[in-house]
Amino acid sequence: MPNGTFVETKIKDAYVLGAASGTVTIDLPTANYLQGLMLRVVNTNGSTSNLSETIQGCISKIEIIADGTTILSGTGRLLRKWEHYDSGDEPPGNETMAASAVQNSCFPIKFGRHAQDKDVILPAHALTTLQLRVTWAFTDSTTVGWTTSASLAKLDVIARYLYSGERTMSPFLGKKEIYNKTPASTGTEEVSLPVGAGAGSYRRIMLSCYEAAIEDGTDVTDFKLLLNDSQTVMEDNWNTHQHRNAMKYNARHTKFCDVMGANADTWVSFVSRIKSAVATSGTALYLATITAIAGDTVTYGYSDVATPTAVTTDAVLRTAIQGAVVSHAVMMDLGTDNLGDSIYVGKDSNVSSLKVKYTVGATGGDTRVMAEQLLSFA
Repeated sequence: MPNGTFVETKIKDAYVLGAASGTVTIDLPTANYLQGLMLRVVNTNGSTSNLSETIQGCISKIEIIADGTTILSGTGRLLRKWEHYDSGDEPPGNETMAASAVQNSCFPIKFGRHAQDKDVILPAHALTTLQLRVTWAFTDSTTVGWTTSASLAKLDVIARYLYSGERTMSPFLGKKEIYNKTPASTGTEEVSLPVGAGAGSYRRIMLSCYEAAIEDGTDVTDFKLLLNDSQTVMEDNWNTHQHRNAMKYNARHTKFCDVMGANADTWVSFVSRIKSAVATSGTALYLATITAIAGDTVTYGYSDVATPTAVTTDAVLRTAIQGAVVSHAVMMDLGTDNLGDSIYVGKDSNVSSLKVKYTVGATGGDTRVMAEQLLSFA
C-alpha cells in the first residue's frame, strides 16, 4: 500500500461539447495513483419544454482507456447504478422537463472499493496514456428536447489522486459491459464472461433488465452463475435477490422531477417497485394526483378544483417517487467484503468458463451484463 495524500484536481471545467452528438476524448495525467473521477454533464431544455430526454439517458458510453486497453466501459445509466449500490441511492442530478431549465447528471467512477482505498487504486504512473472518452447524443428541439446543444452542453471532470513518492503496481477495479440483448423469445439465455490471461478476478457482476411500464422480475425471472459449466456459484430468483441487495447495500431509489404533463398523461420514471408516488401542482387551485402505476410508469390526474374540470394543457407537475430497491438490476457479490473471495479467472487459474444464465419470462426487456474485475498491469 503506497503512503501519501489524496488530492483533487480539476481536469475540465464547463468544457463545451460543441455538437448535439459525438465523442470527446480527454487526456488524464499519468502520474501518481488515480482513485477515481467525477464526471458531470449539463444541458439546457428547449424554450417550450423537454418531454423525452434526460442527461443520463443521452450518454450512450463512458470509457477509460489505459495505454490502448479499455478498463472501464458502460452507458451513463449503468455506470450510475454502481454508485447507487455503493451509496444507497441514485447519484446527484437534476431531471426536469420545464422550459429552458438546466439539467445535470453526475457519473462517479471509482478504481477502488471506497474513496480512501490505498490498496486498490489505479497506478497511473505506470501508464504512457490515460484517457476518458464520453459519447453522447442530444436531440435539439423547442418542444421535445434540448436547445442549442452545440454551445450549452458542457461537462466537468474532477480527478482524485493519491500523491505519493512510492511507485508500486497496485491492483485496481475495472468495470465493463460485456453483454447486451433484448431476447425475442422466452427461455434460457447464456452469457460467457472473459476468462484467461488478463481477466483478473471477478468481484461483482450486475445483471440489468429494463422495459418501460413492466415491473422488475417479469422479463427476467431468475438467474445463476456457473463456474466451469457445472459448479453453481450463485442461483436465485430476481425478486428475492433484488430485495437481498437492497438490504445488504441499504439501498432504495428516490427521484424528484418537474414533469410537463396534463390529465391522463404518463411519465416514465425509471424507478421500479414504486412504493410512494406524489404529485403536486405548480399552479394555484389546481390539483395533481397519481391515478395509476405500471412498473416504472405513472399516470397523472390533473384538474382545476375551482371549476372543477380536467386540465388538458401541459403544466409543471412536481413529482416525488420512491422505489424499494436499486431499480432494474440485481448484483452478484463475489468478493465485496473480502477481495480474497473474488473469483480469480486469470492465467493458470484452471477456470475454463464463467457464465451467467438467466430465464426470460417475457420478451421486450433490454438485458445487460456488466462486470467489476480486480485487474493489474503487472
